[in-house]
Amino acid sequence: MSETTNSPTPIEVPVRTRGWQSMVMVVCAGFMCLAQTAFAAQRFGQDSAVYV
Repeated sequence: MSETTNSPTPIEVPVRTRGWQSMVMVVCAGFMCLAQTAFAAQRFGQDSAVYV
């Protein structure tokens, strides 16, 4: 704990981010957004405005 305040000192955690991992996450997130939209549109007919 710090002597001037009663709050504990912040602990710094090293974070190593790799660019290729971020790109994989973005691609997977985009695919999941498309999949969610496809599943949500299944209950509507193709001639419906909601389907589009």
